[in-house]
Order: sequence, then C-alpha cells, then structure tokens
Amino acid sequence: MSPASLPEIAFSLGQSGNTLFIATGHPHDREVERLPLGKDDCGPLVLDSITAWVLAKLDLLTCVANTFGGVLIPVSAIDELRAWSERIGEAASESMTLHSEGDRIVRTDHTEDARNSMRAEIDEVVARIDEGVTSVGIGIPEFEDTQVRQMADLLGDQFDTVSVATREGGTVLSLDLRFRQVAREIAGLNAVGIDALLDQLLEVEAIDTEQHAKSMMDLAVQGCGVLSVNAGLLLAAFRADQSDNKRGFQILVRFLGGRNAEPISHLTVAAAFADLTFQELPALKAQSATGHVLRALVRLNGIAADQIVEAFSARCRDYRVRRYAREWTRGHFFHCSPSTSDLSDVSAYGSK
Repeated sequence: MSPASLPEIAFSLGQSGNTLFIATGHPHDREVERLPLGKDDCGPLVLDSITAWVLAKLDLLTCVANTFGGVLIPVSAIDELRAWSERIGEAASESMTLHSEGDRIVRTDHTEDARNSMRAEIDEVVARIDEGVTSVGIGIPEFEDTQVRQMADLLGDQFDTVSVATREGGTVLSLDLRFRQVAREIAGLNAVGIDALLDQLLEVEAIDTEQHAKSMMDLAVQGCGVLSVNAGLLLAAFRADQSDNKRGFQILVRFLGGRNAEPISHLTVAAAFADLTFQELPALKAQSATGHVLRALVRLNGIAADQIVEAFSARCRDYRVRRYAREWTRGHFFHCSPSTSDLSDVSAYGSK
C-alpha cells in the first residue's frame, strides 16, 4: 500500500536488518513450483519490478530471456523504478529516512554523494532491464472473478503483472512469495519463484553449478531468505566464493541456524556438508568450511552448544570431521565438553 516502489521498500527493509523470506522452503515444494517452467505452454515469463531488479543484479536477465523465449514486464514497473530514481534526485543535498526497529524509530542520514551513487545504481539497473526484457502496455483484461478485480487496490503495480500474464497466457515470475500465492490461488495463473527458476536453469544447463551457487549466495547477501540448502550447494558456494573472508558463503550458511531453524534437518545437511568437504577439499579449507557451519549451528535457539556439536558429530561419518569438531569446540568455548551420552534433548527439540 506504500507509494514507494517494491525495490525501494525492500532496500529500506534491508537497511534495517530485516530478511525477506522469498523461497518456497522444502525441496519438494520447490520442485512442484517449477513444474510450469518445463512445459511447452509455459508462455512468456512476466516480472514485477523487484524481480526484474534482482535478476538484473544477478546478471541473469539475458540468460532467462534466451532460455524461455521471452520475458515481459509491465511499463508501469519500469516507471516505478524511474520514479524512485527521480525522488532521490529531487531530495535536498542532505536528507534522511526513518524506519522502525522493534519499538524504536531509527534515523538514517543520506549524504549527497551517497544519494548520487544510489541513483546511478538504479539508472544502471533500469538500463539493464530495458536491454534484457520487453516492456509492454497494460490493457487491463476482463476478469470474471470479482475477487481478482478487488485485488487491484491491494497489489498496486503488481496487479499489472497479473494483467499482462493473463492477457499473454504467461507465467508470473516473482521474488514475492505472497504475490505468487495471490497469482495462483485467486488469478489462476502459474507462478514461480527465483529459487525454483535457478534450479530449472541449472537442470537445463543454462547456468553451471558455480553460477547457481553464486546466485544463491547473492540472494542471501541481498537479504533474501533462502530457506532450503543442501550439502552440494554449500560446497559449490564455498568454492565459488573467492573473497578472503568468505562473506557470501557465511551469509548463506546462516540459514542453517538462527531463529525458527529446524534443528534435525539442518544438522543432517551440516554433517553431510562437512563429510563432503573433507573428501573434496584440502584439510585446511575443509576445516575452515566446517568451522563456518559450526558457528551457524550453535546459534540454534534453546539448545546448548555442546549438545549441538555432539549431535552434529554423531551424524558425521568421517572421523576427521568428528575430531575437528571436538577441537573446534574446545577452542571456542569455556567449560564446553561434548558428551556422547545423551542426544535426547536435541531430538526432542527437533520434533516439536
């Protein structure tokens, strides 16, 4: 309902430390969601503004257009991004924005140089979208369902994406999980998320394993909640991240821990990843990769660190991983000595 553009809202949320949960979560759900992409009657993919923005940042617009024979975006979505750039340009030399963090209102000051840099970034992304995507007029179709017509006020410019997809017989491609649900359940359209799209591009070899891993890391870095990772993806991401501190990989690994994490499934993935790294990587790199995973796991709420490490070790087949986990625990915690006697607390927690 905000007059701001979707990317503008997402950018503001990201600045305040929020995560945008955009993925479908369970691998089976993601497989089901991407089924339309493998069919001949998929039609053109139709984007909203935030999805076009993210695909441009991932440098995937041309790849997607070539793979699926065409990508459309409503003119209004392009106008939305241009209006954001213009608002930044019209601001005073010194400006500020406010956002809420819990019960607090936080002020962020923006210098003229920072605003000019942001505006240049927006204009660059718009130019990429213009080059890689076909923008089309709206031409509102006739919707028989009154519920669909009533969604216009709620969805704002996203309603134009529904309209174009309906008129062109296309499939909605959107980062926005809520919007995909609306497109499917109310408008009767096929709707696919970016995580499912990346899986499809990998399967048809439009991108390779490294590109897939880099894209998943980039989504995580941009604040998009990638809710489903596996050992193979994590290994590819570790290899693809060439930075000294492995920042992208660390952010992706955080989805193995944190609030609302489901311990048993994440422990299983973490153990499989650790076994794989000690098989595939030199010892020091394998230890570094496993250390990042262990740091993510001990963030699991409500479970003592020694229980988490012990439950992790119990799932590891490679004795080198188990030995490293013991050494890592002794090096990071006081009075933390994992015991092999009882994993019932972790199992009980995971079954809740």
